[in-house]
Amino acid sequence: MRLITFLLLLAIPCKALAQNLDASSLEKELTSYPQLDTGRVSLLVQLANAEMFNQPTKSAAYAIQALEISQEINYTEGVAQAYQMLGNSFRAQANLSAALHYFLEAMKIADSIHNEQLRADLLGNIGMVYSDMGDYASAMTH
Repeated sequence: MRLITFLLLLAIPCKALAQNLDASSLEKELTSYPQLDTGRVSLLVQLANAEMFNQPTKSAAYAIQALEISQEINYTEGVAQAYQMLGNSFRAQANLSAALHYFLEAMKIADSIHNEQLRADLLGNIGMVYSDMGDYASAMTH
């Protein structure tokens, strides 16, 4: 039993370190990618995802950058992904009303562009927010 506990405690810092290394390499890639295009949006969304639990405010900052670029270049899917990352970062900060707002905005866009994968991901996100709120009936209706 002690060995299992020790191994579990050892695994937690390793996972956190791996996430930081992932974010670090993505940040390096972002710095060497000056174009304001869908590639940069993708990197920013990946960075927002990598920082979501460790640094949710930093995650939101990346998502906002992705949103601004996506709006500037008329990249609708990027706008939806940025809204989803904003929702995730607010959920990680326990701001459930803001999280729900951004998830629903992303869902409107995902519906309009018929992106089934994004819709499925967002349904899960929305369900988790309603579950966090203890509003299981609403989780089932979205």
